[in-house]
Amino acid sequence: MTRRHRTSSRREKIHPTPEPPASARWTIWPQAQPPVCRGVLWAILILYLLAATSLALRQPIDLGKGGPDTRFSPPDESAHVAYFAEFARTHRIPRFTSGSGNYEAHQPPLYYLALTPLYLLAAPLGAAGQVIVLRLAGVVMGGLSVILLAWLSCRLFECHRHAVPLATAIGALWPARVIACTGVSNDAAVELAGIAALLVLAYVAENNLARRRSFVAGLAVGIVLLVKSSALPLVVVGGLALYLSYLRSADAETGQLAPGRPFGIAVAAFALGLVLMWGPWAARNTLTYGDPLAASVFEQIFSKDRAGPDYFISRGLTGAQYYELVVYQTGLSFLGVLGQANLYLPAGYYVLGFLWIAGAVVLAAWKYLRRDPPLTEQTLPWALLVLQLAFTVALFFRFNAVFYQAQARYFMPSTGALALYFARPWLRRAGPAWLPWAALVIYVLLALCPPLFYLLGMTSPTPPSFL
Repeated sequence: MTRRHRTSSRREKIHPTPEPPASARWTIWPQAQPPVCRGVLWAILILYLLAATSLALRQPIDLGKGGPDTRFSPPDESAHVAYFAEFARTHRIPRFTSGSGNYEAHQPPLYYLALTPLYLLAAPLGAAGQVIVLRLAGVVMGGLSVILLAWLSCRLFECHRHAVPLATAIGALWPARVIACTGVSNDAAVELAGIAALLVLAYVAENNLARRRSFVAGLAVGIVLLVKSSALPLVVVGGLALYLSYLRSADAETGQLAPGRPFGIAVAAFALGLVLMWGPWAARNTLTYGDPLAASVFEQIFSKDRAGPDYFISRGLTGAQYYELVVYQTGLSFLGVLGQANLYLPAGYYVLGFLWIAGAVVLAAWKYLRRDPPLTEQTLPWALLVLQLAFTVALFFRFNAVFYQAQARYFMPSTGALALYFARPWLRRAGPAWLPWAALVIYVLLALCPPLFYLLGMTSPTPPSFL
């Protein structure tokens, strides 16, 4: 069922999502979008594919043999390739033993299991050819995420014709995300699975409690955890989705909630789906490493080879200065730092990028102080995004409390939340119609700079001069 919003003549009308006829032809984009918006979505997808493919084909390949180009290859690529090679050779999931060789062996197996057949089929192309094929598979997964992001934007923004293209563009062309999709890693896979799980959880939150939906939600979250353990916040987000669904069961007249038993059954169904999907891997880790996430052994081994806060403090930084460095470097990474997070773009690009972000923050604060009405009446799924983003930020700083890893790609499990929240400030019920389109065009031009500068050789291992 759809809602129609009554607005004043000065306010822009929000078009509800029409019910498509049963015989309507399926398309990859939401049918409620006008043709011009679907055209913009196609353009966004094509621009992403061009930018990501160019980087995937041109970046140096590190096969673990060292050399001058090693530090300019995608982050951790050689360790991810080593996972594929060992699994293909032994038909067994690798065991994490080293912080310098197979340090990605603690990762959950789904990404590697899914792409190992592709890795084997590419064997005649040689080791470098196998890397290129795996990179292009990551590019394709990133493209699928763009499509799912459009559907997530349509659900939360009620298919508003300005909101969906803008949010999709921000998520699709986010520079750190495009760069991460062009290397061999499970970052693109966890983003794809995470957005799909968010769509499932949003649907659960918007409907009354049902055991089957709760069970499917548990399966969806379990799949994400089988791709990458950093998606752990989705377990809590899933619990919130069930609670929001439970709140919908309140009696319309009295406002009283139904007895707690249906909620308990829904939680049990969610937990069952989660355990069936992720439980065997958690049990294997517990038997092998002593904890279901293999986090303790990872910290124990990886800390021997990686710098942490103590390293920077021993060189004169205070604890506050260390975290200032983490925030600042992560901001640069958000706008695009290539190589092993050590290949920078021209300083002017970062200045313009930070200005765009500052504009979004200022507009968000202005809307809040003016108490502008929300763009849509949709509220429940937004709570899921808030919780997911908050936990992702908390885990990021917890990670940097042990290792210095100031890279924005660690936020990819929350790409959907980031894209939608950065789109919101540019959208107003009574605002000028050109503002969202101007924000979209400026953002696209900025976001295409990293691959363009890289292909033109306008990158440097020296940080920008304003640092």
